[in-house]
Amino acid sequence: MKRITYLGLSMLLLPLAATAGSIESVFRDAARYTVKIESTTEHPFLNDYQGRAFGAGFLVDRGKGWILTNRHVVAEAPSRVDVRFIDSGYFTAEKLYLDPQVDLAVIRIPPASIPDDAIEAELGCAETPQMGNEVVIFGHPSGLNFTGTRGIISGTSFVSGNESLQTDAPLNGGNSGGPLISIASGRVVGVSEARYDAEESEGLNLTVSIRHACRILELMAAGKDPSPPAMPIVFVEYDSDYPRLMVANAYYADRSLLQHGDVILGIDGEDEPTRNIDQLKFRLRGRSGRVGLAVERGGRRLRVDIPVEPEPRMLDRKALAVSGMTLLNYRPIDRAEGGFDDRVIVVSVARGSLAYDAWFEPRDSIYSINGTRVGTIGEVRDLLSTFEDSDAQVAFIVRVPSESLDKLYDYHQLSLRVRDLEWLRQAAP
Repeated sequence: MKRITYLGLSMLLLPLAATAGSIESVFRDAARYTVKIESTTEHPFLNDYQGRAFGAGFLVDRGKGWILTNRHVVAEAPSRVDVRFIDSGYFTAEKLYLDPQVDLAVIRIPPASIPDDAIEAELGCAETPQMGNEVVIFGHPSGLNFTGTRGIISGTSFVSGNESLQTDAPLNGGNSGGPLISIASGRVVGVSEARYDAEESEGLNLTVSIRHACRILELMAAGKDPSPPAMPIVFVEYDSDYPRLMVANAYYADRSLLQHGDVILGIDGEDEPTRNIDQLKFRLRGRSGRVGLAVERGGRRLRVDIPVEPEPRMLDRKALAVSGMTLLNYRPIDRAEGGFDDRVIVVSVARGSLAYDAWFEPRDSIYSINGTRVGTIGEVRDLLSTFEDSDAQVAFIVRVPSESLDKLYDYHQLSLRVRDLEWLRQAAP
């Protein structure tokens, strides 16, 4: 056997396993349903990047032209999205759905533009990949188009409020939005998302479980809103392997519904336990009206009926661009704790712009303009419109969290000339 060494590691080239044929067929199929996505964003939001970005996606409904990918691949802000299959040119896609909970998006291309030899990905909606199951990732790592890598499922991780399938299959820039495929079944079991702590860790890669995508696609096909439920609840953070859904504070109109210290056990009448917010929102997705929760309070089990309605559609959000920065309405769950109802925040600042030179920074909260309090981007637009293209310096008061122990906020006055005032909206699907 031949020995080769990469980066100081010795490796042996062993004979191919007996499953090599099935792996080859998995990759052949993946090349027929995986696409490359190019997204161009001029005015990014907090989770976006300015300019061009590349990622992957895969065809899930040929008749409708639906393609599944990551939300961050196509951007939360208005953007141009172009898609191509292997050996084809690019086609412009439209955003159909962006999910505010999990990093998923559904985009659409004209069905007539889909190559004849393209196929739909088979989704493993009923599969629960176990630790050690062999998987492959397909996408465009570091610009190497339509490329596959191999690994195993190494666990299920709860990161940033979501359960993610963890894999050691190599995942690099350009893989985002591509399929994670079970070698045993050939079905897609996850959507590639991100590397965990890429600078300090190796082989810790996260993917969105396909069960989320299956539920979203099922609701969309039925003409229903697939958005997760809006839940004005702040939970106690847990870093253990066995977290609980303990309520820190709830902000329903009826503040008596859930109390500090309540532990949500699951949906009342259902046997499946609920241990984190990801599981709870998954089970409530698509429901509306009042839903009964099984709650433990002071050692007693009781039923609490909460109102359930979907989160506002991300595609309906409107932003405002001015002088090189982008502003967005922001309504945090616990806004009442800060003593205000609505706020306008800065979600991006272009380097070298007037706003950048005036020291505006992402996450600044716009408190007032020329002495007038503002709570919506509509109010900001109305106040700034009279100063557009003039030499007047408009006085902004911005509010930021204070580092001092004796107050919550610091306030700064910044001056800005108003240029390029523009509404930003998603293209209508």
